[in-house]
Amino acid sequence: MGAVQGLLQRALEGHGAVVTVVGSPGIGKSRLVREATAMAAARGAEVFSAHCESHTTQAPFHAVARLLRAATGVRGLDGPAARDQLRAQSSDADPDDLLLFEDLLGHRRP
Repeated sequence: MGAVQGLLQRALEGHGAVVTVVGSPGIGKSRLVREATAMAAARGAEVFSAHCESHTTQAPFHAVARLLRAATGVRGLDGPAARDQLRAQSSDADPDDLLLFEDLLGHRRP
């Protein structure tokens, strides 16, 4: 936990980090992530999380798309509502870039 606390402190000071947690089933990966996110939230950090199932390892950007859905607040929204929210948050974005972003998040127009 000392290493996690050190990374968290660096992140709060403006030095971001990415941590990958891997290991055998049952060794406490989920608990470690819960503890780390609780520490971050207790220190006032905005926390977003995502997970990836083993059967999605070949899906490009699957975990990243889940994380971005959480960070943008569109997780659980239907397509039109998600697109409206993304456009409101990104009003100055290039329209073509926004279309690609909607597609990455799984909310492109049919």
